[in-house]
Amino acid sequence: MNVKKVPQEITTATYRELPAGDRLSREVECFWSVESKNEMILPPDGTLNLVYAPNGLFVSGMEHIRLPKGVYLFPLNKWGLRLSRFQNLYGIRLKLFTARYFKHFSVEDLSLAEVYSCTEWVPLSVHAELQQSGNLSSIQKPMAAALSEIVDIRGSVEEVSSAKLNFVLMSYGKCRVEEMADNFGVSRQSLRCDFKKRFGYSIKSLASIWQFNYLLSLLGRGYNVLDAILEAGYYDQAHGTNSCKKFLRMSPGMIVRKKHELQYALKSAVNRFEFKYYPH
Repeated sequence: MNVKKVPQEITTATYRELPAGDRLSREVECFWSVESKNEMILPPDGTLNLVYAPNGLFVSGMEHIRLPKGVYLFPLNKWGLRLSRFQNLYGIRLKLFTARYFKHFSVEDLSLAEVYSCTEWVPLSVHAELQQSGNLSSIQKPMAAALSEIVDIRGSVEEVSSAKLNFVLMSYGKCRVEEMADNFGVSRQSLRCDFKKRFGYSIKSLASIWQFNYLLSLLGRGYNVLDAILEAGYYDQAHGTNSCKKFLRMSPGMIVRKKHELQYALKSAVNRFEFKYYPH
Protein backbone atom coordinates (compact mmCIF):
# COMPACT_ATOMS: atom_id res chain seq x y z
CA MET A 1 0.00 0.00 0.00
CA ASN A 2 1.29 3.47 -0.83
CA VAL A 3 1.94 5.70 2.16
CA LYS A 4 0.39 9.08 1.38
CA LYS A 5 2.10 11.03 4.16
CA VAL A 6 4.98 10.47 6.52
CA PRO A 7 3.76 9.73 10.07
CA GLN A 8 4.71 12.41 12.54
CA GLU A 9 7.18 12.17 15.36
CA ILE A 10 5.39 11.98 18.71
CA THR A 11 6.99 13.62 21.73
CA THR A 12 5.47 14.03 25.20
CA ALA A 13 7.02 14.58 28.61
CA THR A 14 7.95 10.90 28.95
CA TYR A 15 7.23 9.25 25.58
CA ARG A 16 8.86 9.60 22.16
CA GLU A 17 8.01 7.87 18.89
CA LEU A 18 10.05 8.14 15.70
CA PRO A 19 8.94 6.82 12.28
CA ALA A 20 11.16 4.10 10.84
CA GLY A 21 13.63 5.19 8.19
CA ASP A 22 13.32 4.15 4.57
CA ARG A 23 15.34 0.96 5.05
CA LEU A 24 12.94 -0.44 7.65
CA SER A 25 9.69 1.31 6.81
CA ARG A 26 8.14 -1.74 5.17
CA GLU A 27 8.42 -3.89 8.29
CA VAL A 28 8.63 -1.35 11.13
CA GLU A 29 5.98 1.15 12.13
CA CYS A 30 8.17 3.13 14.50
CA PHE A 31 10.83 3.22 17.18
CA TRP A 32 9.58 4.32 20.60
CA SER A 33 10.90 5.03 24.07
CA VAL A 34 9.39 5.85 27.42
CA GLU A 35 11.17 7.36 30.40
CA SER A 36 9.03 6.97 33.45
CA LYS A 37 8.75 5.10 36.70
CA ASN A 38 4.99 5.00 36.34
CA GLU A 39 2.75 2.70 34.34
CA MET A 40 2.37 2.37 30.59
CA ILE A 41 -0.57 0.71 28.86
CA LEU A 42 -0.14 -0.90 25.45
CA PRO A 43 -3.55 -1.52 23.85
CA PRO A 44 -3.94 -4.44 21.41
CA ASP A 45 -3.32 -3.11 17.91
CA GLY A 46 -2.10 -6.14 15.97
CA THR A 47 1.55 -5.10 16.17
CA LEU A 48 4.53 -6.95 17.63
CA ASN A 49 6.76 -4.89 19.91
CA LEU A 50 10.41 -5.79 20.40
CA VAL A 51 11.32 -4.12 23.71
CA TYR A 52 14.63 -3.56 25.47
CA ALA A 53 14.25 -3.15 29.25
CA PRO A 54 17.62 -2.04 30.71
CA ASN A 55 16.34 -2.29 34.28
CA GLY A 56 13.62 -4.93 33.97
CA LEU A 57 9.89 -4.37 34.44
CA PHE A 58 6.57 -5.84 35.56
CA VAL A 59 4.03 -6.89 32.91
CA SER A 60 0.34 -7.40 33.60
CA GLY A 61 -1.89 -9.07 31.02
CA MET A 62 -3.73 -12.23 31.86
CA GLU A 63 -1.09 -12.71 34.57
CA HIS A 64 1.39 -10.54 36.46
CA ILE A 65 5.06 -11.33 35.83
CA ARG A 66 8.44 -9.79 36.69
CA LEU A 67 10.89 -9.61 33.79
CA PRO A 68 14.61 -9.07 34.41
CA LYS A 69 16.79 -6.86 32.25
CA GLY A 70 16.69 -8.04 28.63
CA VAL A 71 15.04 -7.99 25.21
CA TYR A 72 11.41 -9.12 24.95
CA LEU A 73 8.70 -9.54 22.37
CA PHE A 74 5.16 -8.37 23.15
CA PRO A 75 2.54 -9.48 20.57
CA LEU A 76 -0.41 -7.12 21.05
CA ASN A 77 -3.06 -9.32 19.52
CA LYS A 78 -5.68 -10.17 22.13
CA TRP A 79 -5.64 -7.75 25.04
CA GLY A 80 -3.70 -4.80 26.37
CA LEU A 81 -0.57 -5.01 28.50
CA ARG A 82 0.16 -2.85 31.52
CA LEU A 83 3.87 -2.22 32.02
CA SER A 84 5.07 -0.95 35.39
CA ARG A 85 8.04 -0.56 37.75
CA PHE A 86 10.52 0.40 35.07
CA GLN A 87 12.73 3.41 34.43
CA ASN A 88 13.40 3.42 30.71
CA LEU A 89 12.03 1.24 27.90
CA TYR A 90 12.98 1.21 24.22
CA GLY A 91 10.90 -0.50 21.57
CA ILE A 92 10.43 -1.27 17.89
CA ARG A 93 6.81 -1.60 16.78
CA LEU A 94 6.66 -4.22 14.01
CA LYS A 95 3.87 -4.33 11.48
CA LEU A 96 1.37 -7.14 11.72
CA PHE A 97 2.45 -9.20 8.71
CA THR A 98 6.01 -9.64 10.04
CA ALA A 99 4.81 -12.53 12.23
CA ARG A 100 5.47 -14.73 9.19
CA TYR A 101 9.18 -13.92 9.19
CA PHE A 102 10.26 -14.55 12.78
CA LYS A 103 13.21 -16.93 12.92
CA HIS A 104 12.48 -18.50 16.31
CA PHE A 105 8.68 -18.31 16.59
CA SER A 106 5.88 -19.57 14.39
CA VAL A 107 2.79 -17.57 13.48
CA GLU A 108 0.88 -19.90 15.81
CA ASP A 109 3.28 -19.06 18.68
CA LEU A 110 2.80 -15.36 18.16
CA SER A 111 -0.99 -15.64 18.21
CA LEU A 112 -0.98 -16.76 21.86
CA ALA A 113 -0.58 -13.26 23.33
CA GLU A 114 2.34 -14.35 25.51
CA VAL A 115 5.50 -12.44 26.38
CA TYR A 116 8.61 -13.96 24.82
CA SER A 117 12.23 -13.48 25.88
CA CYS A 118 14.55 -12.78 22.94
CA THR A 119 17.65 -12.00 24.99
CA GLU A 120 19.48 -15.22 24.12
CA TRP A 121 19.38 -14.49 20.37
CA VAL A 122 20.90 -11.01 20.62
CA PRO A 123 24.73 -11.05 20.26
CA LEU A 124 26.82 -9.80 23.17
CA SER A 125 28.19 -6.98 21.02
CA VAL A 126 24.66 -5.70 20.42
CA HIS A 127 23.85 -5.99 24.14
CA ALA A 128 26.90 -3.85 24.85
CA GLU A 129 25.70 -1.21 22.37
CA LEU A 130 22.23 -1.24 23.91
CA GLN A 131 23.67 -0.66 27.37
CA GLN A 132 25.78 2.26 26.18
CA SER A 133 22.88 4.03 24.45
CA GLY A 134 21.13 6.66 26.48
CA ASN A 135 18.27 7.89 24.30
CA LEU A 136 15.99 6.85 21.45
CA SER A 137 18.16 8.39 18.72
CA SER A 138 21.31 6.55 19.79
CA ILE A 139 19.58 3.24 20.45
CA GLN A 140 17.95 2.85 17.03
CA LYS A 141 21.02 1.25 15.44
CA PRO A 142 21.55 -1.50 18.08
CA MET A 143 17.78 -2.10 18.27
CA ALA A 144 17.70 -2.60 14.49
CA ALA A 145 20.68 -4.99 14.84
CA ALA A 146 18.81 -6.95 17.52
CA LEU A 147 15.76 -7.05 15.25
CA SER A 148 17.77 -8.55 12.38
CA GLU A 149 18.76 -11.48 14.63
CA ILE A 150 15.13 -12.27 15.37
CA VAL A 151 13.21 -11.42 12.18
CA ASP A 152 14.03 -11.88 8.51
CA ILE A 153 13.09 -8.29 7.78
CA ARG A 154 13.61 -8.64 4.04
CA GLY A 155 11.35 -11.67 3.65
CA SER A 156 9.19 -11.63 0.55
CA VAL A 157 5.58 -10.50 0.86
CA GLU A 158 2.99 -12.37 -1.16
CA GLU A 159 0.83 -9.96 -3.13
CA VAL A 160 -2.41 -11.87 -2.59
CA SER A 161 -1.81 -12.18 1.16
CA SER A 162 -1.07 -8.46 1.32
CA ALA A 163 -4.31 -7.69 -0.48
CA LYS A 164 -6.34 -9.87 1.90
CA LEU A 165 -4.79 -8.23 4.95
CA ASN A 166 -5.29 -4.76 3.59
CA PHE A 167 -8.91 -5.52 2.73
CA VAL A 168 -9.57 -5.84 6.46
CA LEU A 169 -7.43 -2.87 7.44
CA MET A 170 -8.76 -0.46 4.83
CA SER A 171 -12.32 -1.15 5.94
CA TYR A 172 -11.35 0.00 9.46
CA GLY A 173 -12.49 -3.43 10.60
CA LYS A 174 -15.99 -3.06 9.12
CA CYS A 175 -15.73 -5.90 6.62
CA ARG A 176 -17.78 -9.04 6.06
CA VAL A 177 -16.26 -12.43 5.29
CA GLU A 178 -18.85 -13.04 2.56
CA GLU A 179 -17.93 -9.81 0.79
CA MET A 180 -14.22 -10.54 1.16
CA ALA A 181 -14.58 -14.08 -0.22
CA ASP A 182 -16.48 -12.78 -3.25
CA ASN A 183 -13.83 -10.14 -3.83
CA PHE A 184 -11.03 -12.73 -3.98
CA GLY A 185 -13.04 -15.45 -5.70
CA VAL A 186 -12.60 -18.09 -2.99
CA SER A 187 -14.90 -19.91 -0.59
CA ARG A 188 -15.46 -18.49 2.87
CA GLN A 189 -13.97 -21.60 4.49
CA SER A 190 -10.82 -21.44 2.34
CA LEU A 191 -10.44 -17.72 3.05
CA ARG A 192 -10.80 -18.18 6.82
CA CYS A 193 -8.28 -21.04 6.98
CA ASP A 194 -5.68 -19.32 4.80
CA PHE A 195 -5.96 -16.02 6.67
CA LYS A 196 -5.56 -17.64 10.10
CA LYS A 197 -2.59 -19.70 8.91
CA ARG A 198 -0.75 -16.69 7.49
CA PHE A 199 -1.47 -14.05 10.11
CA GLY A 200 -2.40 -15.93 13.28
CA TYR A 201 -5.77 -14.17 13.47
CA SER A 202 -9.21 -15.03 12.31
CA ILE A 203 -10.64 -12.35 10.02
CA LYS A 204 -13.25 -11.52 12.65
CA SER A 205 -10.64 -11.16 15.40
CA LEU A 206 -8.42 -8.83 13.40
CA ALA A 207 -11.41 -6.78 12.24
CA SER A 208 -12.51 -6.36 15.86
CA ILE A 209 -9.03 -5.21 16.95
CA TRP A 210 -8.73 -2.80 14.04
CA GLN A 211 -12.18 -1.32 14.64
CA PHE A 212 -11.27 -0.80 18.30
CA ASN A 213 -8.06 0.98 17.26
CA TYR A 214 -10.01 3.22 14.93
CA LEU A 215 -12.19 4.12 17.91
CA LEU A 216 -9.04 4.97 19.90
CA SER A 217 -7.85 7.22 17.08
CA LEU A 218 -11.16 9.10 17.11
CA LEU A 219 -11.01 9.58 20.87
CA GLY A 220 -7.42 10.75 20.42
CA ARG A 221 -8.62 13.36 17.93
CA GLY A 222 -11.08 14.73 20.47
CA TYR A 223 -14.37 13.13 19.41
CA ASN A 224 -16.91 12.77 22.21
CA VAL A 225 -17.58 9.18 23.23
CA LEU A 226 -20.89 8.61 21.47
CA ASP A 227 -19.81 10.23 18.20
CA ALA A 228 -16.58 8.23 18.19
CA ILE A 229 -18.42 4.96 18.79
CA LEU A 230 -20.88 5.55 15.98
CA GLU A 231 -18.21 6.85 13.56
CA ALA A 232 -16.15 3.71 14.25
CA GLY A 233 -19.09 1.61 13.06
CA TYR A 234 -20.41 0.15 16.28
CA TYR A 235 -24.15 -0.45 16.47
CA ASP A 236 -24.64 1.62 19.60
CA GLN A 237 -22.88 2.85 22.72
CA ALA A 238 -23.21 -0.51 24.49
CA HIS A 239 -21.52 -2.27 21.56
CA GLY A 240 -18.57 0.15 21.60
CA THR A 241 -18.30 -0.02 25.38
CA ASN A 242 -18.16 -3.82 25.31
CA SER A 243 -15.32 -3.67 22.77
CA CYS A 244 -13.30 -1.30 24.97
CA LYS A 245 -13.81 -3.47 28.03
CA LYS A 246 -12.84 -6.58 26.07
CA PHE A 247 -9.56 -5.20 24.75
CA LEU A 248 -8.50 -2.67 27.38
CA ARG A 249 -10.69 -3.45 30.40
CA MET A 250 -11.90 0.13 30.40
CA SER A 251 -15.06 1.86 29.27
CA PRO A 252 -14.71 4.60 26.62
CA GLY A 253 -15.37 7.17 29.35
CA MET A 254 -12.49 5.77 31.41
CA ILE A 255 -10.20 5.95 28.37
CA VAL A 256 -11.03 9.64 27.99
CA ARG A 257 -10.49 10.28 31.69
CA LYS A 258 -7.13 8.49 31.53
CA LYS A 259 -6.00 10.43 28.46
CA HIS A 260 -2.78 11.47 30.18
CA GLU A 261 -1.87 7.87 30.98
CA LEU A 262 -2.90 6.71 27.50
CA GLN A 263 -1.71 9.73 25.52
CA TYR A 264 0.98 7.81 23.60
CA ALA A 265 -1.46 5.05 22.65
CA LEU A 266 -4.03 7.56 21.44
CA LYS A 267 -1.44 9.59 19.51
CA SER A 268 -0.09 6.41 17.90
CA ALA A 269 -3.59 5.44 16.83
CA VAL A 270 -4.13 8.89 15.31
CA ASN A 271 -0.88 8.52 13.35
CA ARG A 272 -1.88 5.07 12.13
CA PHE A 273 -5.18 6.18 10.64
CA GLU A 274 -4.73 9.86 9.83
CA PHE A 275 -1.62 9.17 7.78
CA LYS A 276 -2.95 5.97 6.23
CA TYR A 277 -0.02 4.20 7.82
CA TYR A 278 -1.39 0.69 7.95
CA PRO A 279 0.58 -2.25 9.33
CA HIS A 280 1.07 -3.39 5.74
